[in-house]
Amino acid sequence: MAAGDVTIKHGETLESGNVSIVIGDVQLDGSNPTPVYLGSYGKYVIGGLAFLAGSTLPGVGAGGRPPFFVTNPNGDKLDIYAAAPTSGADATPIASTNNTAIATFVALVRH
Repeated sequence: MAAGDVTIKHGETLESGNVSIVIGDVQLDGSNPTPVYLGSYGKYVIGGLAFLAGSTLPGVGAGGRPPFFVTNPNGDKLDIYAAAPTSGADATPIASTNNTAIATFVALVRH
């Protein structure tokens, strides 16, 4: 994967027929937020969550593997914000500039 690439693992339409659950991976692009475009699954994203994929431990500092994620629905995309502790001695979160970590996401998309 390259920075900003998205891989959809699963897209499922719920019984009501107007909402899809989309599960996938995105490689962070370092821009914070990393946008995940989901327009092919519906008109707008209702909400979502993201977490660090893989078994490598998170890091510290702006370039470290970010352990904290915040998602924001934004039209037909899910914006993923990533943060990491400032240092080993300071847990204050700072925006991540990491462009190699993979985040797994789950999003609800309305048709």
